[in-house]
Amino acid sequence: MGTTNPAGPLQMQIRQNVLMEKVLKRYQIGTYGAGPYSNPSYCHCRCPLPTHPPRRKKSFRVYGYRWKCLSETCTQRHTVAGNDDVAFVAMMAECSREQAVAKLRAWFPIRPA
Repeated sequence: MGTTNPAGPLQMQIRQNVLMEKVLKRYQIGTYGAGPYSNPSYCHCRCPLPTHPPRRKKSFRVYGYRWKCLSETCTQRHTVAGNDDVAFVAMMAECSREQAVAKLRAWFPIRPA
């Protein structure tokens, strides 16, 4: 019997319902940029990934459910400068994308479509 990959349709539900800013708050990571003149889907903070150099500030950008780190160290380490909320949780928790989807569903209950 084959197993189905839960990440596909569930990732889409997570993207529609869970912004990265909520995920960062779950990890108790403060963000900057929320204000009356700023874009509500954009914020920035210090990069929380363990490979990030500690001295560089506010290099982590968040756009809706996507993130991007401007540090060369993160770019070299992860081969991409950013990704989605599922990839972020997978990196932080050192787990698979499927396990990250399960964590996000537990933290942010999403009604089935």
